[in-house]
Amino acid sequence: MHLTCNQEIEGSNPSGGCLIRGDDMNIIIMGPQGSGKGVLSRHLNSKYGFALISSGDILREEIKKGTKLGKQIADIINKGNLFPDELTLELLKKKIRSSRQGFILDGYPRNLNQVKLLEEHLESIGKDIDLVIYIDVPDSLCIERISGRWICRNCGAIYNTKTIPPKMPGICDKCGKALYQRADEKKEAVEQRLQIFHEKTQPLKNYYKEKGLLKVIDGTGSPKEVLQNAISIIESFK
Repeated sequence: MHLTCNQEIEGSNPSGGCLIRGDDMNIIIMGPQGSGKGVLSRHLNSKYGFALISSGDILREEIKKGTKLGKQIADIINKGNLFPDELTLELLKKKIRSSRQGFILDGYPRNLNQVKLLEEHLESIGKDIDLVIYIDVPDSLCIERISGRWICRNCGAIYNTKTIPPKMPGICDKCGKALYQRADEKKEAVEQRLQIFHEKTQPLKNYYKEKGLLKVIDGTGSPKEVLQNAISIIESFK
């Protein structure tokens, strides 16, 4: 990694001082749904300038486009299932190739077959994984975080019935329009997704531990606490 000071990437380091550039440092953020992978990934992107590659965001972009593939993705996700390995990687390849300051993979890989496919692709373009951060959160908390989430159809504001409830149930505080819950965030779908996670994703912890790449952090604290733990791990690589 290299240090870059002042305004080279404006706004990417709100705390000021030098921005740590992530050249050649490629990170995987792992954890169950609702563990805060997306929040942590965005914060690390802001601090270090890593390219943020989220499999979930890429799949949702395809759904939004309304393509045949997008409709296929929506059907699979709404049932609480995971998208086919090969197709997921194909959607990620372009962003992986274009990353110049290192990257963060959020939500991928999810199983050992995806690990194999990812490693083969990275080897073909001269890249590798340097660090795997696993955010450890119990299922009960994950379900509470996700199943309580509601979104405004009009302005996109996000609420949570436990932590950030709207003043009037089902109505957005900001624009007064109706709130809705994504099909894949309803309690039954979340439970199904977590079951699949434990069956297929958790073995990755053993794989990356054996390779000496795995670092586990407690995800039950505040986003700031989780971020500070992740920063301490990344700083140890300097």
